[in-house]
Amino acid sequence: AILVGPDVPLALEAGRVSHIVHEWDFYKPVGWPTMGPIVDGPGSMEVYFSCLAACQREVEARGGGTFVDAHDFLVFHLGGGPKFVRHAFASAVAAAHGEGSVGEEEVEAMFERLVAPSLRLASRIGPMHTAATYVNLASLLLHASPPVGSRIGVFSFGSGAASTMYALRVRGEARVDAAALVGMLDARER
Repeated sequence: AILVGPDVPLALEAGRVSHIVHEWDFYKPVGWPTMGPIVDGPGSMEVYFSCLAACQREVEARGGGTFVDAHDFLVFHLGGGPKFVRHAFASAVAAAHGEGSVGEEEVEAMFERLVAPSLRLASRIGPMHTAATYVNLASLLLHASPPVGSRIGVFSFGSGAASTMYALRVRGEARVDAAALVGMLDARER
């Protein structure tokens, strides 16, 4: 659960931006006979990257700095999996600093520091849609324990497509019950 109130440990900062476009990248038509949606995988990835770039440009235009540089930690919507987020991060770095201006080793080191802790649960759980951003936030809290004063940049995405980029400020101890969460994951039938 995410709690909202005056003394929350993670405070939503001002400056949220959203980008919305009309795309048919992931949907279920009325009367569709199966549980699975119609998915345009490559198209959906293109829409995700386009939304990420649009949000990042708007944050910068409002004086919020670059998404990859203005935060202590980053949380991305999962997309197809952790490898997909790695590509999204690399594209955000390229957009912030110019294509090829940051070496692969430096991008990898930045990724490990800023993003990787948020993907550990997703690596165990597998593909998600609606819950992906918040599971990744829980993973960050569980695996990195961001200190008070830290800024967490969040990029959320939904096919169709709507996306939002915002920042959370750590104002107190934000924790996840690790034993309960890991216990539930371990107890799943395979």
